[in-house]
Amino acid sequence: TSIGNDSAIWSWSDANKRQQLNIVDNYTLHLLSDYLIIQPMVRDTKEYLVIDRTSEEIQVLSSLPNVDGAVRRSIHGIIGVINLISGPNLIVITSKQRMGDINGHAIYKVQTTDIIPYARNMSHLNENQIKYNIKYLSMIELVLRTEAFYFSYSYDITHTFQRLQHPSQEFYSTPFIERADQRFLWNRYLLSPFSANRTTAQFALPLIHGFVALHTLNINGRSLSYGLISRRSTQRAGTR
Repeated sequence: TSIGNDSAIWSWSDANKRQQLNIVDNYTLHLLSDYLIIQPMVRDTKEYLVIDRTSEEIQVLSSLPNVDGAVRRSIHGIIGVINLISGPNLIVITSKQRMGDINGHAIYKVQTTDIIPYARNMSHLNENQIKYNIKYLSMIELVLRTEAFYFSYSYDITHTFQRLQHPSQEFYSTPFIERADQRFLWNRYLLSPFSANRTTAQFALPLIHGFVALHTLNINGRSLSYGLISRRSTQRAGTR
């Protein structure tokens, strides 16, 4: 039974393989008192995402700032930023499950996440504000635990397989967040702080909500790969 509003089922052999990896799949998050620094774990990287925890400014620097004394965490992607009573909170992926591949492009399901407040503490809130902030935070955590969010670092699963067969040349040079089908981009609002320019947009990881199944069969000695991706629309998110 499909839980989404837009489904595509297909088989493939030598279909479009032009898409290139353009979102890094592993980062180190450095937590400092004044900054959150996200370092792509790729050789010779010269782009580091820096978030000022006070001014909320997000920028990309060409060299790694001083991270002495930082608390370090391994993360697998940026879901976005959400504003609560306490202020902005960065949402990141801390673990993922590989569901399969489409033409060599891995598709993942979000398993666990972390929500990191910009504010170092909640001393600026009164007792009632703290109570509601905790309540809203628990609601967000509940949604993130539904295990129905999927993504890929190198394949745009917001579009159908058929639409990706003959895209324009500009499609491949455009960040995922810009070229995504906005109807199925579930963290569009959360990623809005990163969409201001292309240097920060390259860190934005689009999510779909729905169901993904990818399998391979052997039929008479020949290998057949098939898959089903069902995407729930952001415009029709209610119960079916």
